[in-house]
Amino acid sequence: MEIVTYKTVSARSPTVTWSSGFGRAIASIQKRHQDNIRKPLRFYSGLLHCLIKQYEHCLVPPNKSIRFDKGKIEVAALILDLGHQVLGRQIHVRQRIYSWTSITLPKLFTPKELYFLVASPEEENIAFNPTITKGGWISGSFSYPVDYRSNFSLTGMSANILMVPFVPYKYPLNYARFISSIDLMILNEQFPEHECGDIQILKQRNYLYLGVIKNLTWKKSVTGTGQTAPHRILKASFIGSWPDTSLPDRVALRFFNNTRFTIHCHEFSINIENLGLVKNKEKVFGTLATVCCEQIPSLLTTENLPRYLIVQFEVVTQIEEPEPLLFSSNPKLYFTGDVLNATIQLQHNPQYYELLVHAPYDIHFYPSRCHIVILPIRYFTKPDKQILISGYQNEGFFETQVMLWAPGTPLHITLRSFSPNLILPQSTKRRNRKAV
Repeated sequence: MEIVTYKTVSARSPTVTWSSGFGRAIASIQKRHQDNIRKPLRFYSGLLHCLIKQYEHCLVPPNKSIRFDKGKIEVAALILDLGHQVLGRQIHVRQRIYSWTSITLPKLFTPKELYFLVASPEEENIAFNPTITKGGWISGSFSYPVDYRSNFSLTGMSANILMVPFVPYKYPLNYARFISSIDLMILNEQFPEHECGDIQILKQRNYLYLGVIKNLTWKKSVTGTGQTAPHRILKASFIGSWPDTSLPDRVALRFFNNTRFTIHCHEFSINIENLGLVKNKEKVFGTLATVCCEQIPSLLTTENLPRYLIVQFEVVTQIEEPEPLLFSSNPKLYFTGDVLNATIQLQHNPQYYELLVHAPYDIHFYPSRCHIVILPIRYFTKPDKQILISGYQNEGFFETQVMLWAPGTPLHITLRSFSPNLILPQSTKRRNRKAV
């Protein structure tokens, strides 16, 4: 057998050996995408200088309105007050006016791991609300002193905008928590038998299981407040016996893709939300739920949802990833993205730097033009890693406040719009990313 050895850039694994099983070698190499190896920012200097030249020659006259200085791009952009000139709406707070604008910045098409933090310099009087972007056309809120009102009412003003490049970590392999220490008395209070379906667990091989669920009773999960539409997520609970008492104490769950159903030409998806065991490992309990990633048709009610369902899941006893991401419930109910399919070998051009978040219900911005979405999901990882929340690319009707999602806390997303009449339908996309 011919053996060929190649050098790699990873200090952890200095060599990769390829044999005649060439396809299997490629698959094993791709599974190593989780390595926390990031190129230094100086690696992208040539690309950033090229980006500046393209912007100068295509969008603005070469008047030195853009430059690359100390690792960041500084752009002198024309800021128009669209809130005053188009919408006739502004907010006055403490000698400052808060409004809405749109600007065009250098657009980055590649590589996929490079992003920009767009913000205003500290000494700038015109402050653009920070955002994370690849560049191009962006919209968002900004503020300026009341003294500048006459300038903005006539034309606009030039302001410096900083584009700070950064490379986030790739998302590591992710799992869901397997609750294994709940007391039987607490279980009976939270899961009354007359409201629960029955589940029969069948062991397929090793730690791969099949769950046959019968007699399901579905309920609406309504969390909408004020003038918002109700949170139309439908849920059902189940309880049964667990066949494997030899299960280790510290395990995690890996859920498979959502199960799709069709009712009157409308498609919707269901998946396991949570799964757990009592302390003596004799009983298993859990919940099923429809997903946030798609519109729930109005004709879908608790009466016409399936009463019988077969689900598959895997109990992970050995965590391969040194820094795994552990979610409190099934992330496939709330997010989409290649990150959730990272265990599939040889994905086509996967994007492991971001996840998409979807609106769990129809979001109304009336009357405040601001809305806070709270999703009942938490994550756990190393304390020096957090997830960065940002907006969807080139979305001009609303903005997502840049913020950090700390481990062990529910996901809070703050949305703002220039119009109180905007409605974001259920499943509308937003975005979050892995940050340092």
